[in-house]
Amino acid sequence: MSLLRRLGLVALLLVGGWARAGELPDVVVRSLNAANPKVATALLQEGLTEKGLPEADRAWIELYLAENLRLSGSLSEARSQFELVGVNYPGHRARNAAVVGMAVIDAKGKPTGNVRATLELIAEDGLPASLNADRFLLLAGVASREGNGYKQRAYTEKAEGYAASSPKESAKRVRDGLSELPEAAAAAPPSNLPPDEEALLKMRQALDAGDLAKAKEEAANFLQKFPDSPYAAEAQVMARREVAPVRKRVAVLLPSSGTYAPVGKNLKIALELAAGRNDSAVELQFFDTAGSGDTCVSKLEEAVLKKGASWVIGPLLKEEAAKCAPAAQALGVPMLALTAWEGVVDVGDHIYRAYPSTGQLLEALLHETVEVRGMKRYAAVYPKNPYGENAMAGFEAALKERGCTLVASIGYDPASVDFRKTATALKAKDPSLGYDALFIPDAYARVALLAPALAFEELPVGRFRPRSGATPITLLGLNGWDHPDLPRRGGTYEPPQQQVVRDKKSLLFIFIKF
Repeated sequence: MSLLRRLGLVALLLVGGWARAGELPDVVVRSLNAANPKVATALLQEGLTEKGLPEADRAWIELYLAENLRLSGSLSEARSQFELVGVNYPGHRARNAAVVGMAVIDAKGKPTGNVRATLELIAEDGLPASLNADRFLLLAGVASREGNGYKQRAYTEKAEGYAASSPKESAKRVRDGLSELPEAAAAAPPSNLPPDEEALLKMRQALDAGDLAKAKEEAANFLQKFPDSPYAAEAQVMARREVAPVRKRVAVLLPSSGTYAPVGKNLKIALELAAGRNDSAVELQFFDTAGSGDTCVSKLEEAVLKKGASWVIGPLLKEEAAKCAPAAQALGVPMLALTAWEGVVDVGDHIYRAYPSTGQLLEALLHETVEVRGMKRYAAVYPKNPYGENAMAGFEAALKERGCTLVASIGYDPASVDFRKTATALKAKDPSLGYDALFIPDAYARVALLAPALAFEELPVGRFRPRSGATPITLLGLNGWDHPDLPRRGGTYEPPQQQVVRDKKSLLFIFIKF
């Protein structure tokens, strides 16, 4: 690193790398100028005895106390102190620094799994310089072992920069650690790769290291040499990038307008709760797809190329995923699709699915009913929407494959709330009720309305029997039934609790839950 760049980075660290200007209490500032970690620890412990100390100041003092315990070699005590900061100050900026502190201690020189993810994802801002220095030393070591020269150089530069404003002993240890690493590899890919894949790997490594200019240069070289390569689309996309990826930034593609807006809203709330409002390890950015495939692609490109999203959650619908998944594959960004459409994962190695497919659910359901329980004759009522029709087609094909019979099937309006006509039509198709089970591929809320309507038409469901000795009909569903409200909403025709009952005579329903 040049002297000018080093001085610039040090100035940045002094102003904002530890905490915002004026944010650190005076005792912390004095501890940073102490002769050694033990002296600094004593200053901080004394500072904690001050009466009327604001909670915000106490959080910083306790954080830097933990860091000085770490630097002095008291790792067990330091980890406990970091943990206390994380628990006691969940809304304070010191909390993320405490999480990194625990990760650095837990890494034991070779971070893997969740520890590595923590070191890579949590923002540098608000951390003691010495903690950032050790953090990037660890990550430089990981990059070195993996042969990723781009990352090794980037992490080494950061470690050196933070070491320049760390206590002397800490700075020397970090520099010594960096000097022991093998020289950063030139990032040459294995020679057994095809030439276009070698070039592609160089481009990806440059982008992964945050060097957008280098990545664009490699993309231009790629397109010049391999214009007909199947990877040319990814190189073309690279030329359109405006920012490098931000590792913690996640684009969430959900409908917040249109027919599926209520579902999108609920998923948004769930994701926000899962991520944690005070945890900057993950930064969620939401984009409205409006249930449209073209809009989904547009929002995906905005999120990745202009906002720097490094991975994607969504979209929700098959129609969206059919267009969006190829775009995500071309962008080279991992996409966790929220659709049950089986074909989405066939698009490429960057595409994943959050839920089991409808086919997988049907396989599990029919294994239980056909092979375990010996049921051979079925009926079905299903919503006339893409999900219901797709599930019905899969169900019918799976029955045929197993030599089973579909006695009757009735489709209904998915917006309906009165299912008496549906129940009447089903009974009219086979008045003898000559089937073992009734398949309903819908959400729990409509199933709870359907079940009483079936009983009203004297179908023996649940514990209801229109006459003595009537053979019960088992209701079947998929994971849309998995909700604790289902038994309560079903009213008096439902059993007191939702469960798979092994005694066939009292069985209400079976649903498959993954």
